[in-house]
Amino acid sequence: MAQAVPTYAMSIFKLPSNFTHSIQSSICNYWWGHDNGKRKVHWLSTTKLRKTKFQGGLGFRDLEAFNLAVLAKQVWRLLHANQSLVSRLLKAKYYPNCGILDAKLGPKPSFTWRSLYQAWWGVEKGSRWIVGDGWSLNTWESKWVPRPDSFKVLSPVKPEVHFLRVADLINKNNGEWLSSVVTSLFLLVDAEVIMNIPLCSSWHWDSLTWHYSSLGELTIKSAYRHIINFKEQATPGSSTALTNGF
Repeated sequence: MAQAVPTYAMSIFKLPSNFTHSIQSSICNYWWGHDNGKRKVHWLSTTKLRKTKFQGGLGFRDLEAFNLAVLAKQVWRLLHANQSLVSRLLKAKYYPNCGILDAKLGPKPSFTWRSLYQAWWGVEKGSRWIVGDGWSLNTWESKWVPRPDSFKVLSPVKPEVHFLRVADLINKNNGEWLSSVVTSLFLLVDAEVIMNIPLCSSWHWDSLTWHYSSLGELTIKSAYRHIINFKEQATPGSSTALTNGF
């Protein structure tokens, strides 16, 4: 109940960290024992409680990460349902001349916008572009290579082709990569990945996809796992981060 009740509020607002921590403390105290005012045996650590059952934990939610995952889902909706009323309203006020992932917090933001703004990094780090015609993608700066976690080419940028578009690497007549251009511009580790990216001559635009889902749609479950993994990798000395890296 303690994990379920705040879900609706979490889908709109970023709850204060001290509030989510107090909820999790209450959950742990309930798990460790039901007698108030008595010393309780910590049968499992808080970290162990939050791990998934697959990892040997009990699958209790990290409420702060779950809050960000639910808000990331809202950001994803604003990206793709850009004709909805709320999307048009927020765009007109906060990012009229750019996309939501390029928006700034701005002066005097509402609590709703401030909450969404704190979650967009999760969307940005887990999404990449599917190559269509390639005209909207900068070869060096855009995230279009299906290689976590950067989704960018590793080859050094050559000054004379700094503004090269992905479209310049594609044969427009048959919808195939220009292998000679790709191999001359990129290191072997990049060239092999690029040549394996499927193309189709009937795709007329580049589309944003969620890398951590087979269907390319951001789900709360996949976003939650992605945020948890990111937090663990960012924690110095984490044995879990070493295991994931291995």
